[in-house]
Amino acid sequence: MILPKYHFLVEEAKTKQFSERKVELCGQLLSLGASLTDQCNRNLNQFGLLDGRFATLLVLKHLGGAQPNHLATAVGLTRASITATLDFLEHNEYVTRVPSIEDRRAVNIVLQDRAHKEIEEVIDFQLSWLESLMADLSDIEMAQLSELLGKIGASSQKDKCRDR
Repeated sequence: MILPKYHFLVEEAKTKQFSERKVELCGQLLSLGASLTDQCNRNLNQFGLLDGRFATLLVLKHLGGAQPNHLATAVGLTRASITATLDFLEHNEYVTRVPSIEDRRAVNIVLQDRAHKEIEEVIDFQLSWLESLMADLSDIEMAQLSELLGKIGASSQKDKCRDR
């Protein structure tokens, strides 16, 4: 499976001095990533959540509570996005803003009791789905995939800021 935009890049690679196979493999990897992201979002939508909301609840479950700026960093959202996410989660009674004892200007975000129960259901659903994606791979194949993804990841870091 390869998205049409990557198929067209492969066609371009054929007419230029680029490796058609490498471009095609990258297109397959990027297409798979997009497909998995879409499926993950559909899974979370069944629970009324978006990725950022789920990630925020997951981080809070593990940290027990956190300030919004720390949550933004841990989840990978901007401060504006985490504020909107927390507003939604608070309005839907997943989290509570609690004034900080150490700093009166700060608030800590904590999960409400309702969220603890519901997040477990979402986590179990996501873990089951993620595990199913690897069901047809042997231990050796999973190790190979991990090694290959590591190599691709390392290559992507080398070319992180490529100039024109």
